[in-house]
Amino acid sequence: MNAIKYITSAVYGCIIGNWITTIFRTLVHTGGGEHRFVVLAQLETGDFVKVLETDSESIALDFENRIDEDTELMTGFVFDRLYPGDKNELGEIKIVDPVPQDIQQRDMLLGILHEARKYW
Repeated sequence: MNAIKYITSAVYGCIIGNWITTIFRTLVHTGGGEHRFVVLAQLETGDFVKVLETDSESIALDFENRIDEDTELMTGFVFDRLYPGDKNELGEIKIVDPVPQDIQQRDMLLGILHEARKYW
């Protein structure tokens, strides 16, 4: 009977330990394979185009700056999916795909999108 108690305690310990580590991983973010940052370009029409999703904040900021500096009529935005405000705002934005034909500097944006594909 003592062996059954020890086995039962070990199983319960594994279940509770797994539950505690799952909660800990949820609360404390560790980088590793999940897409955190989303870069969008706002077109002159008010629509948004998704440029990039990446784990790296520096890559996301680089593409945001590139959109802001290389194009005159577009603005880059970075959203961090870990922040509830950014996540909610990102869910409310209408993202168009593909890039509309009638926008100015379309070729410039397509070049940025082409370069961003190697980071996906």
